[in-house]
Amino acid sequence: MHLDSAVTTDDRGQDNSIAAALAASAIYGLLARCFLSELDEDGLADLTTGSARRVVDQLCADPDFADPAGALRTRLDAGPWDRAARLRLAAEYGRLFHGAGGRRAVPPDQSAFVGGASHGPAWRDTATLMAEAGYARPPAMVEPEDHIGLQLSLASDLYRAVAAALTAGDDPAADTAAARLDRLRTHHLMSWAPRFCTDVMTADQHGFYRTVAGLLARLLELEGRAPQG
Repeated sequence: MHLDSAVTTDDRGQDNSIAAALAASAIYGLLARCFLSELDEDGLADLTTGSARRVVDQLCADPDFADPAGALRTRLDAGPWDRAARLRLAAEYGRLFHGAGGRRAVPPDQSAFVGGASHGPAWRDTATLMAEAGYARPPAMVEPEDHIGLQLSLASDLYRAVAAALTAGDDPAADTAAARLDRLRTHHLMSWAPRFCTDVMTADQHGFYRTVAGLLARLLELEGRAPQG
């Protein structure tokens, strides 16, 4: 999943790098959608029958992701996701990430999770990275830039930028996007998200966010194993 060592290579290797970048973008995008905000009817429909579900099914067939993706698929298939079920899921999101759970809540932004207060150094650096990358945050999203959902969304965009640059034969642009990805992973996601995942898996009483956090934890584990540079 790590692309830094494969940005410039032969034609066959480049094709593999493009495919890997697009696959990574899809996984990060799936996870971002789950963490950005409460899932509405359309979001859950996408996860159960739409393009997001196809990503989950593909991950279930991948030995590296089969266990956590299978747990997520099982939880999604335990529906029906009627209005009452959606409200219960939204309530769990609020309990976990909006502070309604009190001491068992899990701060979803890096600054608050690490330092106990929002808009700290991690927020400033993530905001700078987003500006450098030309990242356009979802218009209705009012959370700080170092929110886990926004960081995952940025990773998805950067992987997609790597794929686009490689497809266009623009190696400098691919190198730039890959360097930004490395900065995002090293200084942000890898430095706090594994602990965030552990806390979510412990605190979640509904089951859905436990499976999503498990999938993210597995992704970060694989990213951390990959050779750097």
